[in-house]
Amino acid sequence: MAYYAALVSLKLTIKRLLESPNVSFLSPCQEILEYAYKQVGSLQQVLDGLEEQLLKNSTREEVIALTGQIRDAACKLEDSLEFHVSDQFFSQSESLGWGCPPVILSLTRRK
Repeated sequence: MAYYAALVSLKLTIKRLLESPNVSFLSPCQEILEYAYKQVGSLQQVLDGLEEQLLKNSTREEVIALTGQIRDAACKLEDSLEFHVSDQFFSQSESLGWGCPPVILSLTRRK
């Protein structure tokens, strides 16, 4: 299902940001990203267990609506994270007279 792919993508983006040598976060941001990473993993586990029950006990339209909301929320969060990081790098680059940092290109080319 598309919602699961969106969650996997979000989790990979968070992991890539946390492990990137080109990205540094202040302590609260680092902790928030680590927490988000864990929560996305927990959500994946919960949905794995509920998927069969959802399909048995809900109408197809209800399942599509719910999974669509999950997919959309995951995509919006991922886009927001990437935008925030890109914006920070562009601001730093402009103030230092650099061009577009390579990490920005790698973040924006994945789609």
